[in-house]
Parts: sequence; C-alpha cells; structure tokens
Amino acid sequence: GQNELLVGVHDWTGLFSKQVDLSQVTEWHQVRGTPKDALLSVIGGLFSLYGIWDDVTLVALPAVHVADVFVQTSVRKKTLTALVTVRNEDTTQRTVRLESRVQDGPELPAKQVTLEPGASETVEVSAAWPNPKLWSHETPHLYELKSQISDLKSQMRDETSTRFGFREFWCEGPSFFLNGTRIILRATSTWPTGQPANREQIIGTYRAIKAANTIAHRLHTQPWQKLWYEVADEVGLLIVVEGAVWCDHNAYRWGDQAFLDNYATHLRRTVGNLKNHPSVVMWSLENEILHCAPGGKESPAKDPLANLGKLMKSYDPTRPITYEADLDPRGVADVVGLHYPHPEYPRVNQYPNVCYWMDEEILMKRPLVDGEHEKWKWDRQKPLYIGEFLWVPSADPSWHTIFFGDEAYTDYNLYKRRAKAMSWKMQIEAYRFHGVNGICPWTMFEGGRLDETNPMYLAQKQGYEPIAAFLREYDRNFYAGAKVRRTFVVHNDVMSPSALTLRWSATCDGQSVAKGDAPAQLGPAERTTVAVEFTSPSVSKRTALSFEWTLERGGQRVFAESQTYWIHPTPTLAARPSIGLYDADGRTAKLFEAQGVKFTRLASLAEVPSAV
Repeated sequence: GQNELLVGVHDWTGLFSKQVDLSQVTEWHQVRGTPKDALLSVIGGLFSLYGIWDDVTLVALPAVHVADVFVQTSVRKKTLTALVTVRNEDTTQRTVRLESRVQDGPELPAKQVTLEPGASETVEVSAAWPNPKLWSHETPHLYELKSQISDLKSQMRDETSTRFGFREFWCEGPSFFLNGTRIILRATSTWPTGQPANREQIIGTYRAIKAANTIAHRLHTQPWQKLWYEVADEVGLLIVVEGAVWCDHNAYRWGDQAFLDNYATHLRRTVGNLKNHPSVVMWSLENEILHCAPGGKESPAKDPLANLGKLMKSYDPTRPITYEADLDPRGVADVVGLHYPHPEYPRVNQYPNVCYWMDEEILMKRPLVDGEHEKWKWDRQKPLYIGEFLWVPSADPSWHTIFFGDEAYTDYNLYKRRAKAMSWKMQIEAYRFHGVNGICPWTMFEGGRLDETNPMYLAQKQGYEPIAAFLREYDRNFYAGAKVRRTFVVHNDVMSPSALTLRWSATCDGQSVAKGDAPAQLGPAERTTVAVEFTSPSVSKRTALSFEWTLERGGQRVFAESQTYWIHPTPTLAARPSIGLYDADGRTAKLFEAQGVKFTRLASLAEVPSAV
C-alpha cells in the first residue's frame, strides 16, 4: 500500500569489520572478549541483549512540519530560547509562519520561514522570562511549549508540544550549580532492567532512590527507555546519561573512521532524543574505556574520545560532559570522572583512616594520566564526580573480617553486604569532608530491595543525609580520666542557607558528664568542622557512656545521632618484677650488668626465691 513499514532483522555480527571466529564460544560472556579491533558500532554493556532499546513509533506528518524543537532555558540570563527546525518535504517552495507560546509563560516572537523543496531550517526564537517557576529535584515544575506553523497560502498547519522545565545546570570552578545554587550530586547508578519497566515500577524505583537521600541517578551503559527520563522529570531526580560504550577498549576500532562516525551519530541522536528533559543534567560519553585499557602506555582511544567530547558540546552547549572513570582526556571534560580510586579493602584495612586520601597523589596508570609520572591528584580546577567506588567483588569471607572479625564466616552474603555498607558510610563521609562534587558507590541495587532491610541502601541513606553532623573519629574505648576529643563535620546540602545549632552531650550512669552547643551558619553545599572535648568519668569497672548529638534548624531538629562509648578503669602499673638468673657460664650475667639490668643470681633452679 501507500504506507509501508519495513523492518529488517539481520545477524548482529554484521557490526564487525571482519569475520570473527565464534565457533568456540559456548556462553554469552565469552562473546565480549572475542572480537579484537572489530566493532564498528556502539553496543552498550548488556551485550547479550541485542536489539532495539526502546519503543518505535511511526508518526504521520504534513509535508511541511516541525521536525525538532530544542528548548533552552537560562536562569542567569532569565531567558527562554527555542530552536525550532522546520522541514519541507513537499515538491514546491513553501512559506510558513512559526508561532511559539508557553502556557503560563511568555509568547515568543513569530517568524516567517521560506523553504525550498527538501530543505530544513532551524529558527531561533527567544523571550525574556524574569520570574518562571524553576525546575529542580525539590520542585519539579514542568511547562509546555507549543510550536505551530501555518502555510500563508493554504490551510496547512502543524503543531507540536514540547515539555520542559525551566532550569540551568552548570560548572563553575570546582563546583556544580543548579539554578544558581551550589549543589553536591548524591548519586546512585545501576544496570538497565532486563525487561521493560512500566510507569508504576519506575515511579516506585525513583521514590525509593529519593527516600535514600539520593538526588541523582546515572543511567548506566546505554540510553534507557524514554519513560525513565519522563518520570525523572516528574518526580524530580537529576539524571546522568551515559553513551553506549562500555569497557570494551580492545574490541572497538578506534582507528577506523566508520566506527568514529557511528559513535558520533549515536551521541548526536542521544542528545536529540533527550535534550528537552530537565532531569538530564550531564552527558557521559562512555564507561571505563581508558580505565580498562592496558596500562603503561597511551591508548588509541584517548584522542578520539577527546574529539568526540568536542562534538558532544556542539550537539548540546547547555550541559557539561564527563567520561566515566577516565578523568579528563586531553582537558576536554567539564567534569573529571573517576572510578575506584586509591586501594580499597581488603588491599587496605585501616578504616576509616584510609578513606581520607585526597590530599595526596595516588597511583593512576597510563593512559588515564599523560606521561610517565603515573600519579594523580584532584587539582580542584573542575568538579570531580566519583561515579563508582567500593564495588568489592569479594571471593571469600576473609575480606570482610576487617569490619566484623570471625563473624564474617557465619554468613558470607550477609556480611559481604554489611561490610560494604560500613565501608561506604565511612568513605561517603570522607568524600563529603573533602568536598567531592559527585558521589556514587556501586551500587545499592545489588544489596537487596530498595529499603532499609538492605544494608547498602541504609548506609547510603545515612551517609547522604543532606543536613548532617558526622564524627571523624570512630574509636569508642577510653580510660577513666582521659581527654576525649571529637570532631564534627557539619554539612548543609539543601538548596538554601541554614542557620544550624549543634548540641552534644555525654552521659554516664544517668549523670551528665559534659555537654555543649555551637552555631553553624552554612550556605548550600557548605560544610564546617566543630571540635569538642570532655574528660571521661572515673569508673571502677567497664561502664557505658552515651554520646549524643543533634542539629537544629529554625528551632526544629533535623538530625540526631548517638554512639555508645566504653570507659575502662585506669590501670595501675604492677611493681617491677625481680629477675632471677640461672647462668652457669656467666655470659648472660655479663650482658645484664653491661646494660644495667639488676638481677638475683640463682645457684639452682630447684629452689627459686618467692621474690623472683
């Protein structure tokens, strides 16, 4: 008939540049490492699920129609701009009038466009908007822009509606800003679902994420169903979009222009599909390509990745870009991406001390860093997004004895989750102390249900408290009469300034040992430290002491925590023992005398004096 949709299905190995022998492959996971320098197109990380990634829609349009709309909002300039692309697929020249308007917002200037057959033109229209309702994760207000074209000679019309949120996300020095307010991305991430999710399932997932004090979600390894972005717009969750290039450094043909063109097309179309979602705040071009490359030498992927980053910025100049795990290839990234920095447990075991590593250089292999000096330190010239840490793919319970001793052997799976959770809490506190701009342990989705029965979910929820006072010190045993010094790190990670009051108390056997309070005036994404000290009480036996602290904001308690400390009697030194020496040949006696060691000579071991 006149309208016909043809769908072709072919061998997925058609994306290889050459014949690859897969005859010895018996399981899907073996496919991943078999092609070498062969892939001509991006495939994402779920390599066993080939096929389309989302629904396909066939739309009937007039010959002259609105082909695309890119809504750009600026909080700093207080302007709304729309880039409207009009296409003429008729056989004659057409002149149309473009009108754009926002309900409860400004009307944009009308424009007249004349198009030759087969031509397209992108028209920019802009208007001042001094007082829009801003979209954020706290207030996800949405608008609709209606773009209409009408033929000046005929009755032909076409209209499209574009949903958007008025918001602006940018980098300035080492900080993120959302609508002019500094912000820390408290994030999570996971793999796409194996089966398509419906709206109710996605809403449930996002509500659980937000209940864990998490405000950002990186959609890993490929574009997800568009429904995930739509719901994020509605519930208020910041999204990091990742290109469909995952870890396969040796499989892709980095020196082949056909692959690079396909990669660029993928990025351009990703922007085209998702650019009007206010929830999307950052583009990640890939995941761990340089991180997984052979060490000790440069990678053929580095320059192409840098060039693709420049292209990505031309596709969308309104959002920052990053490279997951791969730092800042050739200085092109807006955001430094980092995965699994510094040795993690069990390679290091002095937790939480080892979490505070960021003031020193750490080992970082080439090709992640340039040159032979394989060291790296965050210079704070750009924001830092630590997109994965403490995955801990353990093989046996011994790893988790660092935190739980021999208990870890009683239930491997439970203590694996509990140990990861404990290390996460400590590391999140350290990264927040150091001012890291984006924090994302990998991943609470692997710990069980997204609720407090999942130790990793609970640790992330506790570590991500937006207004919080964390203690640097984790020691809990003290002698009577000792000076106990505590350091609070107070955070304000909400979108407005906070006048906070820290209150603390130490109580033992129902009696107050010490207490105090301190003010903390903090702007958004600011932190401060408060040091306190008290003397532990006198006790005759091991005795519990309750140390409690709270934060108040505007007279309301917004944070509370407590710890149990143990106070021990001060030990007394025993009298110096008397040394008895039986030394038949006298050589040991000479050594003792030379060192000034007093001793009693014993003529025999048969009768040892009681004083010895």
